[in-house]
Amino acid sequence: MDQDGDLILMDTSGVKECLVLHGGALGDCVLTLHVCAAVRQSFPGSQITLSARSPIARFATGSKAVDRAIDPDALGLLCFFGEAAIPAEVIGKFSAYDLVISFLANADAPVTRRLHEHISAPVLPVDPAPRHNGPAVHITQQWFQTLGTLGLRLRKSSGQLLDSTAAEVRAARDSLRRLAGGQSGPLVICHPGSGGRAKCCPLEVLESAAQDLCCQGHAFVWMIGPTEMEWHGQTLVDRLTRTAPVIFEESLPEAAALIGGADAYIGNDAGMTHLAAALGVRTVALFGPTPAEVWRPLGDQVNVLRFDGPGDNATLSDQIATATR
Repeated sequence: MDQDGDLILMDTSGVKECLVLHGGALGDCVLTLHVCAAVRQSFPGSQITLSARSPIARFATGSKAVDRAIDPDALGLLCFFGEAAIPAEVIGKFSAYDLVISFLANADAPVTRRLHEHISAPVLPVDPAPRHNGPAVHITQQWFQTLGTLGLRLRKSSGQLLDSTAAEVRAARDSLRRLAGGQSGPLVICHPGSGGRAKCCPLEVLESAAQDLCCQGHAFVWMIGPTEMEWHGQTLVDRLTRTAPVIFEESLPEAAALIGGADAYIGNDAGMTHLAAALGVRTVALFGPTPAEVWRPLGDQVNVLRFDGPGDNATLSDQIATATR
């Protein structure tokens, strides 16, 4: 803004290469892809590079959101944290970009100041954390508002964020059918875990919903990852297997490929649930203590259910099964 507080829009006519910096986990990074897609739509012909530690960056390469991915270490991003001198070769790596959008920290953070000092391209800092004052809005809306105040008005992208080819979907569906024991009904994946225990819907609720769906002919499978194995180990696998087969997240691309072939996905407030929504799969997102109005997955087929506070587990189980069908 100028000294009178009037908004000055950026001259974006020369933006051909945009670099997006992200330091968060899978779910947050998936939501950031919506900003990347909006940049692409607002700047036709521009190339979007995403630098993030989350494996979603490379998985999203070639999508409507991201053209390229670069590891933060390869970019030398760590040099901007702290006060040591930044090598010239690191600064040179940023010279290829016409615009840098940073989700690393807020505008007042030291890393933001150093980015401004050493990078010739405009650097637009976007605080990745939700505001604590004012009405609650979805985090992506807050991000778009922030960019707007910095002079970058974006047209929100519409439609499915990540695509699978027809061949990939067929292969995934065949794999899920085999894993589900050859059941011919709609394919459902349920991930009972999350990065935080408080974010996990009670397992007995999910088991009840699974039994209901299996009785109605759905081909149901559980998906668990390293966090769940670290917390519960084989005990969890043995328990889940009593209801339906269990598959493991061997890697994000393999898990995403299977999710992309499902008819529905049930998951907690976790990265994989955001990924399912981005893949266009019907998604039942279960939220406990986290405000869904701020962090809900985005997509045309997302249904959010809450499990916090006292309630009837049987009713919630019915709601999950109904939302999945």
